[in-house]
Amino acid sequence: MAGQREQGQEQNVFPLPHTIRLQEPIPFGKDETINEIVFQRRLKAKDLMGIKVQDMTFDDMLKIISRMTVQSMAIIKELDGVDFMEASEVVNSFLPNGAQAD
Repeated sequence: MAGQREQGQEQNVFPLPHTIRLQEPIPFGKDETINEIVFQRRLKAKDLMGIKVQDMTFDDMLKIISRMTVQSMAIIKELDGVDFMEASEVVNSFLPNGAQAD
């Protein structure tokens, strides 16, 4: 898996921009559908504000995904489980060893 790595190995990060085509598109508004989310940039310190990286929760991961994709929390909360796991892999690839969410 791209997000997994052993200590001492070079970090495997996803190339950017990285687009996740949603397996389950998200209805938005009256006539719109969100079919993909796009990670445009690397993880920044501001994305981790208010988050205890060593004790990251599910809610924390939702916040980071929202911040990195510039999608609203309302949209990110509607991600299908498979789509959420794929987005989490992208986030994990940018976290330092030992700080990845389980």
